[in-house]
Amino acid sequence: MEKSDVNIQLGRKTSNYDPTAWGDFFITYNSPNHMISKEQLSIRTKEVKERLIKMILSKTDTCEVINLIDTVEHLGIGYHFEKEINCVMQNIDISKFESDALHDVALRFRILRQHGFHVSADEFLKFKDQNGNFKAKLGEDVRGLLSLYNAAHLMVHGEGILEEAISFTREHLSRNVGILKSSLRSQVLRALKSPLPRMMKRLEARFYIEEYEEEEFKNDLVLEFAKLDFNLVQSLHCEELKAITLWWNELNLKETLSYSRDRITECYFWILGIYFEPHFSRARIISTKVISLLSILDDTFDIYGTLEECRLLTNAIQRWDERATEMIPDYLKDYYLKILNTAEEVESELQPSKKYRISYFKESFKIMAEAYLQEAEWYARDYVPNVDERKEHSIISSGYPVMCCIAFVGMEEVATKEAFEWASSIPKVIRASAEVARFTDDILGYEREHKLGQVASTFDCYMKQYNATKEETTIRFYSWIEDAWMTMNQECLKPTVVSQTLTEIVVNFARMMQVVYTHSEDGYNKCENLKEFITLVLLNPFHF
Repeated sequence: MEKSDVNIQLGRKTSNYDPTAWGDFFITYNSPNHMISKEQLSIRTKEVKERLIKMILSKTDTCEVINLIDTVEHLGIGYHFEKEINCVMQNIDISKFESDALHDVALRFRILRQHGFHVSADEFLKFKDQNGNFKAKLGEDVRGLLSLYNAAHLMVHGEGILEEAISFTREHLSRNVGILKSSLRSQVLRALKSPLPRMMKRLEARFYIEEYEEEEFKNDLVLEFAKLDFNLVQSLHCEELKAITLWWNELNLKETLSYSRDRITECYFWILGIYFEPHFSRARIISTKVISLLSILDDTFDIYGTLEECRLLTNAIQRWDERATEMIPDYLKDYYLKILNTAEEVESELQPSKKYRISYFKESFKIMAEAYLQEAEWYARDYVPNVDERKEHSIISSGYPVMCCIAFVGMEEVATKEAFEWASSIPKVIRASAEVARFTDDILGYEREHKLGQVASTFDCYMKQYNATKEETTIRFYSWIEDAWMTMNQECLKPTVVSQTLTEIVVNFARMMQVVYTHSEDGYNKCENLKEFITLVLLNPFHF
């Protein structure tokens, strides 16, 4: 039963969010001096890159080429060789391939699918016995098992053989992990928690550079380039985060918005998972600012704002006019103006031909305010929607559809007007990414949200509608998450409506849920849980 409008209580809730784990750390932080200047680092990086280009293009053996491409991409330096890799991938797709080694077959399958090529899962039929089971002797090939396990997570709907492959490989990898050498053991343990196709690329590169150094047949030139590039890019990231933290401090959260989560460093880390490459610097800064402002908006509607205040703020955002500050509470005035001013700053940075993008920036805040207000209205009236209604709404309130649009705002020509229209229509791949985000958050945030007293989540709605236990609901939600991943895998296969660069950004949003919520156990809210990964990516360079 709903409450009548006159009986709605307008009291504030209280939060128990952890304080910031970083504060002003990155404002004063200076990257350590490793006996080599940035200029020297850049010169050496360029020299090594030129040698690696020749190496990639000169390889003729398919297995060697595939392994080199995988190594380069796994180490986080693939963006330097996109043109060369794309050229080579066309040849790999059409070249005859006769290897019967599990690792080779699985790696070729994964690399082709990662690049959007259609390749049949029937490739793995040769590894089954006459009873239709994977051959028992494969359980001894740990390297091959790991390759198959990672490859199988790029399956699309209807590929039962890859579902079987995941069950088979997970069982044998779990059984053998204790006897593996340290570098391979680390990769297996990490993959069992987050398969390679679902891992944050920058963090995975940080782990793998150290592991690759231990490999017997490593390529020293590739390793040197990976370390050089990681350090150079890490220095850029720290400079960006310093500027963003200074911008963030202008909000004076401790004084006026003390109820909200102070998570600017975590927001930046989240966006690093979307795109870490240097040429996305402007886009990264814009996206971090927006996601941090939306986080405050979320907390205002969820925790502190009364229903009437939420309505007033929503109306002001719809008007998008400085004069609207007269209609909102004093504690929200500076925040509201910060949103408007940030939009003006972003617009001033855009070339004339790209200024149309600011309309998508503004629309993102309008959409999110309306979505959050709807949830505030539901909570105020004790309304529990049915599962379908809640799922549809939670796709929007997850923030992922609007953040995909925002992620394009600071990009170059690859983000066309058509790409913005495509993203705004919430195509299947964006919807699936949002489903991974929302359902993962619902599973891991169930207890926390109940303590805070928030609107019924899709998780709550499912339990009520189907009289299901928490365990039964969790199983159902994980099946929905797997369905969403299969949809994303399908939608990333060629031909795609937009550039693969853009679909990869969409998938990266889903990947970040694995790191922030699964690996770090709700790391955005419990920020200490995320501190180790942030330290690895931003504060731990490689030594020579």
